[in-house]
Amino acid sequence: MKIGLFFGSFEGGGAERMMVNLAKGLAEKGIDITIYVVNSTGPYLKEVPENIPIKSFDAKYGVKSIVPKIRKVLKNDGLTAFISTQMHINSAVGIAAIGLKIKPRIIFREANTPSQIINSRIEGQIYKWCYSFADHFVAVSMGVKQDMVKYFSLAESKVSVIYNPAIDESIYDKMNEEVDHP
Repeated sequence: MKIGLFFGSFEGGGAERMMVNLAKGLAEKGIDITIYVVNSTGPYLKEVPENIPIKSFDAKYGVKSIVPKIRKVLKNDGLTAFISTQMHINSAVGIAAIGLKIKPRIIFREANTPSQIINSRIEGQIYKWCYSFADHFVAVSMGVKQDMVKYFSLAESKVSVIYNPAIDESIYDKMNEEVDHP
């Protein structure tokens, strides 16, 4: 099994932290992991073990500018599954997958309720269309799943709920740190 994880960067957001943790956990189980990022910057970069390859698209103009590069990855990297997160990145992956006869299983992770963050009807239709190219979805809560099913007209069976882990091994190191606060 060969899995690609795709996200924006290693900046300090929750999605980025979760994807780095996922990469580490899958690699520990012996799964062949490659991390793909729009840009390879940010503090979480140093947390990626050396045995996990990182392929940066070095996109000067954001994720929309690299759709052809994403398509090449989907066609040529021999991945079993390609997991992405964040709505704008998921959409770029959906566009890149259009018309591919052979591709990895495409899984979109969603942490937000689309009905609350999509600003216009046209934007909603574009996201709905892009999301139609995914094979499966992961929602971070039942509320997100219910909203996705309704908003994107998805079959409930295509959406799994996997809660974000609250604790990882770094918590034990942090417990031993000195506190510099009254």
